[in-house]
Amino acid sequence: MPDVLIYGDTVRSPELRHEVPLTVPDPFLYLEKDGRRVVALHSLEIPRVREEAPAIEIVPLEQLGQDELVAQGLPGPEITLELGLRACRELGVTAAAVPAAFPLELGDYLRANGVELTVDRDLFDGRRRSKNATELRGIRNAQKACEAALDRARELFRRTEQNGDGLTLD
Repeated sequence: MPDVLIYGDTVRSPELRHEVPLTVPDPFLYLEKDGRRVVALHSLEIPRVREEAPAIEIVPLEQLGQDELVAQGLPGPEITLELGLRACRELGVTAAAVPAAFPLELGDYLRANGVELTVDRDLFDGRRRSKNATELRGIRNAQKACEAALDRARELFRRTEQNGDGLTLD
């Protein structure tokens, strides 16, 4: 199994939402290396990730030197790129599969600094198709709710009367 990198937020990235099952609106890096599942993210999100996804390891951005990069006066986008590289180095990621929507700027930066990246659409599509127990429970609950709504709609339609222009109820 190849190492994996995903960068984004869990609102817009289906690949990331599949791995980190909670809403994290700010972009962060998800890494897999030798069976380890790790996120590198801002310390404000750590308690929520620990609670909702306890199997995922967390590397705070501060541990990667975020404060020092800010103190150096680097612009925010450059800090983001460097933190991504440092996360890869911290975990020993030298080559990884990435989803098709992986940010080009980050990909270019990682490649320029020795990290080999390969877009693997099939890998990520397959991962998202595989469902865990929590996801299956959610699908079943949604199906039950849909069936209940349709039952209610059928009941209402049965009680309607035609009024020439449409239907009337009560």
